[in-house]
Amino acid sequence: MINSIVRLMEDNLTLITSEPEEIGVTTDFEIKLPKDVILDSLSLRGKVTKRARLSNDQGAYYLMEISVLDLTETNRLILLAYIKYLEREKQLDDLFTHFNLKSVMENVLKCRDEFIEYKALEEFINAKIKDVTFQ
Repeated sequence: MINSIVRLMEDNLTLITSEPEEIGVTTDFEIKLPKDVILDSLSLRGKVTKRARLSNDQGAYYLMEISVLDLTETNRLILLAYIKYLEREKQLDDLFTHFNLKSVMENVLKCRDEFIEYKALEEFINAKIKDVTFQ
């Protein structure tokens, strides 16, 4: 069985699945949480509100939208924290996708080398000035 969350919000989620439910069916589902969290998963109940069939070379999959039902305050807080975690992860992924660490390091090293040259030049000039007497 393949289940992959496409979009997660406080009151609903959209997922791709290989085993769809009918529209209107109430279903229990689990959201796997990151490994560093005390809980392994968050168990929720929802109602299927939309369903669409998707086909590709590997077969047919379904896009389902599920409205979250009977959300306790504790589960709501866990869900909101997980949503914020996913948003931060996406921002970091976007940042590193456009961030070229090698280029940054090359520029830092170039600036360091230029700074060392300027510092050496300054020390050379200061040493020459000490030997000069003004009249």
